[in-house]
Amino acid sequence: MLLRWIFWILVIFWLFYKVKELFKDNDTNDERREKIKYNQRNQENKSLKNDAGDYVDYEEVR
Repeated sequence: MLLRWIFWILVIFWLFYKVKELFKDNDTNDERREKIKYNQRNQENKSLKNDAGDYVDYEEVR
C-alpha cells in the first residue's frame, strides 16, 4: 500500500515538472524572439563600408 502511494506521488511530481517545463519553454522562446528582433533592428541600422565584399588577393598584398 505504501509503495502505491509513493508511486503516485512520484507520478504527480513528474507531471508537475513536465507541465512547468512546457510553460518555461514558451517564456524562453518569447525572450529569444525578442532578442532576434532586437538584433535584426540593430543590423539594419549598421551601414557597410563602400569596399565591403570586394575581393582581396592576399598573395599580391605580400
